[in-house]
Amino acid sequence: MTTNEPECVLLKRKGASHIASLLGGKSLEEELLFWQKRTENLKKNLTKSLQRTANRRH
Repeated sequence: MTTNEPECVLLKRKGASHIASLLGGKSLEEELLFWQKRTENLKKNLTKSLQRTANRRH
């Protein structure tokens, strides 16, 4: 009997695999730079999203 994993587990594994492929072979410094850039992009996108939401309410 096989059990099906919840979709959230499959998505987590897919995301982890994607990140591993992006970071494979990179040095610690390169990994740090990767995460700094990703964090900055996330902050910019969050700010834009919050601004759009605020504009819709007014």
